[in-house]
Amino acid sequence: MGSGIAQTAAANGFKTIFFDVNAEVLQKGRASIEKNLKILKEKGRISPEEEQATLQRLHLAADLGP
Repeated sequence: MGSGIAQTAAANGFKTIFFDVNAEVLQKGRASIEKNLKILKEKGRISPEEEQATLQRLHLAADLGP
């Protein structure tokens, strides 16, 4: 569920921090987002530029400290 929220926020122009203390969960979430964006691109719902812009706004974090 968290990856879907992160994807929606990033796709709508927000710089998004996708946070989880478990790095494996973060990587699975990122892979899920990439898969979803690829499907949307293949169906013509988003452009390749929108796909890349969304991924650039998405940042993974396992620690929110300085």
